[in-house]
Amino acid sequence: MHSIANMLAKKLINSSSYQGQIDVIAYGLEIILNITVQVFIFFLIGTLLHVVPEMLAVVIPTLFYRYLSGGTHCSTFLCCTVNSSVIFTVISYCTHVYGENLIAFLPALFVSSLFATLVWAPVNPRMTSVKAKRYKLYSIIFILLMFFISHISFNNSLKPAIALGLAWQAFSISPMGIWIIRKLDFYFH
Repeated sequence: MHSIANMLAKKLINSSSYQGQIDVIAYGLEIILNITVQVFIFFLIGTLLHVVPEMLAVVIPTLFYRYLSGGTHCSTFLCCTVNSSVIFTVISYCTHVYGENLIAFLPALFVSSLFATLVWAPVNPRMTSVKAKRYKLYSIIFILLMFFISHISFNNSLKPAIALGLAWQAFSISPMGIWIIRKLDFYFH
């Protein structure tokens, strides 16, 4: 993706009157390309397994919570895509098949997500303490909001999809989760 983004950035700058830095444009294009490819992959997997609603219920809240709570990132697009695809697919499929059986675990999943947020969020060493406190509060509010929304309006396979997605993200900000993600990242190099 990096080389494709650089090539596109050079073509954009050469064909326009804009004289900006190629690196900045290439970085933005790389992010857009990465997100586009990952969304396509998630939608394709969800369609093939007939779990699109569950996939959306896992991915969308998890990404919002990840933005607020932070976390370790994979160093390559391949590592991120493979890990995210596997985790989101397993959660989506399990909630599609076993959703009714997982309902009893919802309070524990939400409480564990709240606990992880209180202890470890946000994971961003460059964030000021004031901003970190604000993002911790936003993360807590978001989890509580998802808890209430999922209990009020979603069907029984989407409720655990939301809760398990948030629980995965909560795990990923824990020291053990960070260690596992770094180990997985190491194997993709």
